[in-house]
Amino acid sequence: SAAPGAAGSTSGGGNGPLGLAVGILLAVALLVSPAVVRASRRRSRLGAIRSGRSPAVNAWREVLDDVADHGHAPGIAPPGDPAAVARTARAVLGRLRPSVPEAVLPHLDTVVDAVDRERFAAGGAASVDTGALLVAVQEARVALDASASGARVLRSRLLPPSLLPSSAWSHDGRRTRRRPA
Repeated sequence: SAAPGAAGSTSGGGNGPLGLAVGILLAVALLVSPAVVRASRRRSRLGAIRSGRSPAVNAWREVLDDVADHGHAPGIAPPGDPAAVARTARAVLGRLRPSVPEAVLPHLDTVVDAVDRERFAAGGAASVDTGALLVAVQEARVALDASASGARVLRSRLLPPSLLPSSAWSHDGRRTRRRPA
């Protein structure tokens, strides 16, 4: 017969309160990690804007992520419209216009204008007003927050959809996978 405490015993053991605390900490870390990653990405982009490292492109990426985090996506480009199919910032903004709140549009326009200046003006990134760009990025988020429910804003911070791979931003909209024949 087996002695008490012998190998294979099914009595309690484990780590008790310490094991429970570690488990809870791991669960909390797992739950907040998307928020930490998104906040880090935002901080990095805002720093790039401040320092003049591709400020307009970083601003555009940030506002697109904020728009996605608040549940908005550009519509599918109309068939036969090559301008709408383009993946330029201006074309994507054109497809976003019907889905984002009106209060956000002036800020998106500011960012898209800056993207055009950064890419096509003689001065490039030096021709972009980084202060105005930072204000536009921050005000876009404020306008998105104001237009969304509290639950949507909370979800945009804790479980931001912009961290998920998505084809919603592609020039053709969402695609389905083809299976090999």
